Amino acid sequence: MLADGKVDPGSVVSVFITASADELYDRLCKRGTETQEQIQKRLRTAIEESYHLSSYTYVITNSVLSETVNDLQK
Repeated sequence: MLADGKVDPGSVVSVFITASADELYDRLCKRGTETQEQIQKRLRTAIEESYHLSSYTYVITNSVLSETVNDLQK
């Protein structure tokens, strides 16, 4: 990060976009594109990944799409 708060173009920045497990489950079920087994696997993976949030430079909670996009652009 540069002194003015901007990201150095040569640096590596990690961004983790997340939703609660309940929200993720609801979204996956509503899509209807995956089996219950696949949904459970994705939930387990998301929960495992959430244990490492402190490793990311930025964490954005994905709840309202327009707000999520705005946060990501910042």
